[in-house]
Amino acid sequence: MKQRILNAITAMLLILTLTMANVIMLCVDVVSYAANSIDNSTNSKNVEFMAYFKDANGNKTTSMDAKTNAEDLKLYFQVAVSKEGYFNGNIVLNNANFRLKSNILSDSVSKIENNVVYLNQINAGENKEIEVGIELLKDEQFDLNYIDMGSSVSIKGTYKDGTQKDININTDKKITLNLVRPYDSADDAIMLSQEVITNKILKVNGQEKRIVQLQVKSGLNNNLYPVKETIVNIQAPKISNRYPESVIVNSNDVLTTTGKELLTDNWNYNNQTGKIEIKLENKLNNGKVSWIKNGCDNFVVTYVYDKDVEINSEKSAVDSKISLYDKKSTVYTAGSEITVTKGEKNSIVTSNIEQNETSIYKGKLYAGISRDITYRDVINVNLNNIVVDAKVKESEQTINGEKIASTYKTSKFSKAQIQKVLGQNGKLTILNSNDGNVITTINKDTVADENGNILVSYPENVEVITMKIEQTENVGKIEVETTRTIGTINKDKVRQANTIDLSSIVAYNTNGTEDEVSKYNSSIKLDETQTSADLQVSRTDLSAMTTNNNVEFRITLKSREEKNELFKNPILRLKLPSQIKNIKVNSINLVYDDELKIKSSQLDTTNNEIIIELQGQQTKYKNEAIDGATIIVNTNLTTDTKIASSKESVVLTYTNENAINYENGKNVGTVSKDINIISYAGVVTTNQVSKFGIDVVNNQGNANGELKISSDRDEAVYQKRIINNKENKISNVRILGTFPTNKATDSNNINVEVNNISVTGVEQNKVKVYYSENANATTDLNNKYNKWTENLTNKNDVKKYLVVVDELDVKKEIDLAYSAVIPEGLDYNQVAEENYIVYYTNITSEEKTEISKSTLSTPKGAVIDTALRALVAGNENNEIKENGILRYAITVSNTGSEDMNNIVVTGKVPDGTTYVNSDKLNNEVDPDDLGFVDENKKDVEFNIENLAKDQTITKYYEVKVNDGMAGKEIKNTVVTKYGEKTKTSNEVKTKVAEGNVEVKLVSIDATDGIVEGGYSYRYILYVTNKKDKDLKNVNVKYNTNNTAKITEISYIFNDESKTVENEDNITIDKIKAGETVEVVSYVTINKLDKDALSVMSAKVYANNTEYSSNEVNSTVASSVILEMNATSENSGDYVKSGDTIKYNIVIKNTGSKVADTVTLKNWIANEVSLTKILKNGEELSKENYTKISDNSKNKQLIKINDITLEPGQSIEYQLETTVNMVYGNKTATEIIDEISLEENSIEVSNARIQHILQPDKNFVDGNNGNGDGTNGSNNENNNGNNNGNNSNNGENNVNTQYRIISGTAWIDTNENGQKDTQEETIEGITAKLLDVKTNKYVKDSNGNDLESKTSSTGFYSFDRVPKGKYLVIFEYDTTKYGLTSFEKQGVASTMSSKVINKNLNINNEEKNVATTEIINIDTDNIANINIGLVKAKTYDLQLDKYITKVTVQNNKTVTNEYDNQTLAKAEIDAKQVNSTTVVVEYTIKVTNKGDVTAYVKKIADYLSSDYKFSSELNKDWYQSGSDVYCTSLANEKLEPGESKEVKLTVIKQMKENNTGLVNNTAEIAESYNELGLKDKNSTEGNKVKGENDMGSADLIISIRTGQVVTTVLLVISSIIILGVAVYFIKKTILDRNII
Repeated sequence: MKQRILNAITAMLLILTLTMANVIMLCVDVVSYAANSIDNSTNSKNVEFMAYFKDANGNKTTSMDAKTNAEDLKLYFQVAVSKEGYFNGNIVLNNANFRLKSNILSDSVSKIENNVVYLNQINAGENKEIEVGIELLKDEQFDLNYIDMGSSVSIKGTYKDGTQKDININTDKKITLNLVRPYDSADDAIMLSQEVITNKILKVNGQEKRIVQLQVKSGLNNNLYPVKETIVNIQAPKISNRYPESVIVNSNDVLTTTGKELLTDNWNYNNQTGKIEIKLENKLNNGKVSWIKNGCDNFVVTYVYDKDVEINSEKSAVDSKISLYDKKSTVYTAGSEITVTKGEKNSIVTSNIEQNETSIYKGKLYAGISRDITYRDVINVNLNNIVVDAKVKESEQTINGEKIASTYKTSKFSKAQIQKVLGQNGKLTILNSNDGNVITTINKDTVADENGNILVSYPENVEVITMKIEQTENVGKIEVETTRTIGTINKDKVRQANTIDLSSIVAYNTNGTEDEVSKYNSSIKLDETQTSADLQVSRTDLSAMTTNNNVEFRITLKSREEKNELFKNPILRLKLPSQIKNIKVNSINLVYDDELKIKSSQLDTTNNEIIIELQGQQTKYKNEAIDGATIIVNTNLTTDTKIASSKESVVLTYTNENAINYENGKNVGTVSKDINIISYAGVVTTNQVSKFGIDVVNNQGNANGELKISSDRDEAVYQKRIINNKENKISNVRILGTFPTNKATDSNNINVEVNNISVTGVEQNKVKVYYSENANATTDLNNKYNKWTENLTNKNDVKKYLVVVDELDVKKEIDLAYSAVIPEGLDYNQVAEENYIVYYTNITSEEKTEISKSTLSTPKGAVIDTALRALVAGNENNEIKENGILRYAITVSNTGSEDMNNIVVTGKVPDGTTYVNSDKLNNEVDPDDLGFVDENKKDVEFNIENLAKDQTITKYYEVKVNDGMAGKEIKNTVVTKYGEKTKTSNEVKTKVAEGNVEVKLVSIDATDGIVEGGYSYRYILYVTNKKDKDLKNVNVKYNTNNTAKITEISYIFNDESKTVENEDNITIDKIKAGETVEVVSYVTINKLDKDALSVMSAKVYANNTEYSSNEVNSTVASSVILEMNATSENSGDYVKSGDTIKYNIVIKNTGSKVADTVTLKNWIANEVSLTKILKNGEELSKENYTKISDNSKNKQLIKINDITLEPGQSIEYQLETTVNMVYGNKTATEIIDEISLEENSIEVSNARIQHILQPDKNFVDGNNGNGDGTNGSNNENNNGNNNGNNSNNGENNVNTQYRIISGTAWIDTNENGQKDTQEETIEGITAKLLDVKTNKYVKDSNGNDLESKTSSTGFYSFDRVPKGKYLVIFEYDTTKYGLTSFEKQGVASTMSSKVINKNLNINNEEKNVATTEIINIDTDNIANINIGLVKAKTYDLQLDKYITKVTVQNNKTVTNEYDNQTLAKAEIDAKQVNSTTVVVEYTIKVTNKGDVTAYVKKIADYLSSDYKFSSELNKDWYQSGSDVYCTSLANEKLEPGESKEVKLTVIKQMKENNTGLVNNTAEIAESYNELGLKDKNSTEGNKVKGENDMGSADLIISIRTGQVVTTVLLVISSIIILGVAVYFIKKTILDRNII
């Protein structure tokens, strides 16, 4: 029993102790925080989120009232990440009475669409407030729940903390936006009016009555809130002590309260009291009510009195009560009172003219082009069963009160309105007002069209009409839409006019007399026209570093709309920026106009202008698809290299002899387009010595100029420019230069005399110039040994200059200049070189830029110079891996003026290397016998019998780096002996890195190192893994020169062959430790007309390390070179049966060897028959060729064998054929002649000649059942272009009604704008026909867009095209292709592309399409409407960010290096947290994944708030705000597939509360390519996660000992306490038998 009690007590104490321990541990993590009135919690304690509005005082609130007319409403979100890690996600708005606007107001947002806010990454320590504009939902069918709807806002995304687990964040917040009325009072809310519109005795139902009509208007001002109910009470006037006998209330419009028409149930009249009540209820329907935003409730109230009543001054009172649907059930009331007097009025029938166009431009009126004007005459009948006849008389159209030429064209009536108002017996008659003749009568029986409209077409010369309305049966309105055509008007009258005026008069025939009772006027405002043009530039970024080829300027003379003035003899001046120094005009083309022609064009190099003079006068406006005549100017532009990056303008100036006004209000038209001229980035340095041909930018390489021997005294002028192309001002600029004087450098040995330096470009008071005779002087002015002085005292002995400038602003430049006097009588081997370095402060960091040397020198005498270079895989390199093959290149040059004999050059086999017998690698070898090293050979000797002056030869030998050389350096020199002299070359030092992979390349098939063109050769690359670990994903990349092409690469893995074709690289899945993988490559050697050297090497990439093979050299023996030119006089034209086609083929041997195994093959189509073959004009007998059927091509093969051609000889063959009769041919068909020239059974050239066989005449003349006359067959489209070949003339046209359009789609591989023989055609391109007149696609018989897809030969055709004007529109994959040059100058029309990109209005939608110019189909068929496509180049830069090193510094320093990790971890001793500094090194790698060379101008690193930036640790970086930037790659080319890296080192000072995960992100902020392409999947500098131009890396910093130790100590302590407690219980209680 005691033991059980003891056990129970022990258990209880143990539970209590451990519980307390847990409570203590929990308290360690408790974070106190101030309570917030708005909940900011999420399902993670480290992520906070709030959604709120702000009241007028800026206070946050989750519920807010918003007036329904409020516009600038905002919703706010607050997202914060505390402690560690980062969050990526979105904010989603659900079930709201408003929508989010898409404009971005915060840099924390990447985009807003469909009520989703896409956030940029939010890091630990960041608290982002995000402002978003909102727009109230106010649909016409309004959901009443929206009035005080509570909305849900969700934050969704992923939070990553130090555990590296993705924590899903999904939290909802509630907000409420109450929609309240915007009115402050009834006066502010209600609009109420009444007006007497009729007061007259009329016959109603056969009896005369006094008719009084009121027009009553009631409603909310601007209808800013949904109305629940409207009650209008009207007190009818009591006339002669009598209320009206009857009352009629009607409305011809939809009521704004209900959105419906007025019903008789909506109103009632009490004839005892004279009160009328109109009650309108806006009833709820499926939770929604009507909310019309425009108009009011408009009633016509008709009082019918006895005709004998006498009106004096009678009162009419109206009041209105409007109830709203708001929560307060607001009711507004208002009243109105007027006096009804004796004056008679008649508005039983009214007319109101509404112009379809409130204004028009004068363009067509100026040009004398007829112009249609359409308006609506709204005839309101406000009383039914009236006996009087009403007439609506429309007036003539006038300008300045004078009649203009205007005739009626059409009128349109709604049949439904006619039936409602006229009923069974009513009618509407239209009369010619000038002669009274009836034009037409309309009644219930008049036939309507399919749209329910009655159409009236007027006879010619109807100038004015009258519409007579008789026997109306119902109230209502009749809308008449009328079109009138304005003819020619005097131009001066048009110039003076402001409006075109029109009126209508309503008249009644009462008791036999016609009274005009009302007149309604309407005007159309006349707007002035402008002469205007547009300028587009194909590339807005021009490079100063290269020639900008095919820059296209597109000038459009606007004549699409009548606001544009038509052109007469325009002159265009295209002025280019002064920075462009060379303009080459490739072509100038005029499209989309047949009335203007190019008269002349010239290039004014003085003013940088391209001047184009056009001739002709436009007489018609373009249709809506075409903007106007377009002039396409294609140029190559080269800028000055010594310029700052800048934004410039291309300015177009244009004149028009027809101009009334120019767009800018001046005497000529101007339009400009901004372009960016992109120069070298950073601080740009230039040096120019014009007289001696020296012109250097930056460190491009040393420049040399020649001085004459024994010449007279000369002068050299040195001009230097320093440009600040950085984004910020630089300061403390010091330009330290070396003069070309004697002994200024070790090489200088000419007594040059220099003059003072002049400095321009900066204020003189901010610049100082110093001189020194110390050749080693630095920029330190305080160092007395530098001997700086401001005076140039000795012009021959001065060695250095120093120019000090306080600061240099962005895009500004400093120009330095000085002259140097070169003495007379110079000898050989004399040199004067100079250069300079620019030192400056960039924000906080010290930087420098050095320019290459500029050297003036005399020729050398009998001097042999030897230069030694170390090559790795063909490239000069100062580092090699163990086991790598190092190739030494010895360049021996005779720089003197005489030949030299018997030169001996001796190279060493350096220590740590072994000689390589290159012959074993370059020649045909046995793969099983690869012993290619000679361990005993220590010297390599070359004997040169003769070296002529100016001759240079290069000798090579190779050594293999031995194992164990890692970390050491290989040194080598070469000794040259000639005559009495012995010279030692420069010393080459090569560092040896650890080599875990051995790479060896050998040639297997080459015989004696010779290969022949046209043949394939095999190479084996041996890749050996020297490590004790397996290697995975090892990439092999081959390098060849332009003598060969790699066709196949393969290797064996797991007994399976892995192969790639036509690629230069392959990836080896795995190489086991110690294993050698053989990579076999097959290379086809190009045919060359002279011997050449073929070079091949390889690089292997394993674990981000590059290994290079040896270089294998082979001599390419020259080949037989054959050329072939095949033509036909009418190629590309249409032909018909019986026509003759002649194929002319010229073959020539342009090589140096006899060609004696030549074969000519010609496949002619089955649609033609061979007549004869001529050789050099003489007919060949049938024994000299063969003719067979080739079923594989479905053609006839003609073969001429055993042709022999001596070097330079040519032979001309002519094949004459006749087109066969082809019956039942329904479509245009290609006749393709294929020609192949073979040498030794290998094809060396081919050609393809096209003709087009016209469809059968019976088919073209007949009707194929398509209403539009187009063909619905496989080739059911036709393309045509006036620039194509018109193959038919009037005498051989197959018909007079339909024509053919055809062409070919091809890929312009070499981008020369010409359809070359070798270039492939493309299948599946869709062509459509756009009718210029309608701006719509031509339809086929099924109502679908008529289209034709190109065949396997690229051919398409439209075979039954009616006469008219068309554009051919092409559809293709724009992600894969672009367009080649349009009608390239110098290219035959049959071989050029006829297509450009153009914005067109098609089916009332603006689209950018590939289109031809306008094709006029009249008497001829049109061929060769070709489209040339080029494979689209992509621009795609990828940025990856890695952690490569983490250093923890406290009482000891621990450094961990990483192999490019995106996640790294570091631990800190808990006791040393506050004294610890963590230094993190990041590697940022930028890779060019696209197809074009790139320049990475700026990289941004968005530093975590925990990091501190040090400019001392990061010389290539600078800080701006919280981010840092690097521009060190700005001037380095990044070729496709190439990667470059930069390093960034940051510091984190540790505290107890800032451990955990730190994320750091970098992004490409700015880049450039010479084609001006945009990155295909990223936007630079937008901070959007997920784009491949942004990379990030995570660092987790954790405590090595801490809570774990605390927990363990607590548990141990608890156990000890428990043990003591148990002991005392046992002693004091149990042992004493207390229990």
